[in-house]
Amino acid sequence: MKKSKVFLTITIILALFSLAIVTLNKKIKKGIEVSTDVVKKGEIVSVYSTNGVVESKNKKEYFGFGSKIVKVYVKEGDKVKKGQKLIEFEVQDLSNQLKIAQNQYEIAKLQLQALKEQKERLSLDARLQQGQNLDNQIKIQEKQVEIARLNVLSIKDNISKQQRYITSDIDGVVTFLNAKEGAVAQGILITVEDVNNLNVALNINQYDVINLKKGQDVIIKFYDKEYKGVLDYISPVATKSQSIQGTDTVIKAYVKILDFGDLKPGFDVDVDIVKGKKQNVLKIPVEAIITDKHGNEYVYIVENNIAKKVKIKTGFSSDVESEVQGLHEGQKVVLNPPSTLYDGARVFEKEVRE
Repeated sequence: MKKSKVFLTITIILALFSLAIVTLNKKIKKGIEVSTDVVKKGEIVSVYSTNGVVESKNKKEYFGFGSKIVKVYVKEGDKVKKGQKLIEFEVQDLSNQLKIAQNQYEIAKLQLQALKEQKERLSLDARLQQGQNLDNQIKIQEKQVEIARLNVLSIKDNISKQQRYITSDIDGVVTFLNAKEGAVAQGILITVEDVNNLNVALNINQYDVINLKKGQDVIIKFYDKEYKGVLDYISPVATKSQSIQGTDTVIKAYVKILDFGDLKPGFDVDVDIVKGKKQNVLKIPVEAIITDKHGNEYVYIVENNIAKKVKIKTGFSSDVESEVQGLHEGQKVVLNPPSTLYDGARVFEKEVRE
């Protein structure tokens, strides 16, 4: 009985060992598993990707300065025309005060003139006796004239500072309204934006701006839709911006939207700025390229299930593709070559990109 159990155990071990040998031989014959792509001719587009916020290029905010609101002529979402009344304030009627002040000013000037003429009519002896007194009166009256003049100017200034209406400076849409009739106007009361003239506001990292310039084409992405734009402005100065990582140095930039479609102010969008493009070039994925410690570049091509290491030279590149010399169209290159791969190794392809 013992001998039979031992024999059975040995038989099972030998069977498992044989199965392992067969499996290993199959794998060796099959080769190293790799993913490949095909060398193609086509266009390479290099982009700088970021995100931004859609804004109106023409936006006007109107403030209140403590006046009482008499009437609100619009509501949020209304379209308005340039010069249209938006809000009316209560104003004090100062016209009567101005008339009174102007009359007092004229009277003061006449009184001053009368004193001067009186002094001129005095005889020499009378001037010696009364001249000093008249000079004092003239000086006092000159001060009265100046006081009356300043009073007129003060009332005129108050009138000019009184604002009865807020009127729109542009054609646009009321996008914000914080004004109620009877309330005292404080802060931002109303915002009007030109929703037919939009751009995208960007904050570009200081290290990325060197490759960007005004006039570059831009693709704006919002969900599954794309819109055309052009880089319209890059600030000449950098600013500090707070982020999760801390404080970043950024440059403000604006993209002019050429076809805004359904885009609206306030939308968050993704932006691809085209830094450059090259057409009809031989290209491969950058993940196929190996660079050794000397800076030499290689790829593994696959021919008849055999990997062959080939030296190449790269040219214009994007984040995903690179122009290549040393290969020809239609060849298969290995993507992300495994560390076990070597020149002459047998391989099998688990995935071929088209």
